[in-house]
Amino acid sequence: MLTDLIAIFKARRDPALAARLAAKLAQGQLLDRLSAPLFMVHLIAWAVVLTSLLLAGLFLAAAAQFHWSAGIPAVLPLAAGSLAVFVHVGLRRGLARVRAMAENLTDQGLDRILPARNEEKEGAG
Repeated sequence: MLTDLIAIFKARRDPALAARLAAKLAQGQLLDRLSAPLFMVHLIAWAVVLTSLLLAGLFLAAAAQFHWSAGIPAVLPLAAGSLAVFVHVGLRRGLARVRAMAENLTDQGLDRILPARNEEKEGAG
């Protein structure tokens, strides 16, 4: 499942990978397996963002109260929050791209992308 999440993240820039994932999505295999992990990733990302904002706010409040140098550690939670937002947005873009490609796939496009589907049709016919 982790490899599928990484593949979705990479699909935002790789059209060939997005096409393969779209074929899985069109067959109904991809989203069923990834719905719970995607939900967990989004929850964790937002928990990290909120926690990092809280910590950064505390550091900046301490800096305003005592000395400006107390605000320097606020960079670490802000960096962690930025990374969480980057991952969250990347997953959203990748999944949107894969879904858009899956909507445009026809049966002929699926046969071209998935050779196993061609073999099933030939065996049945």
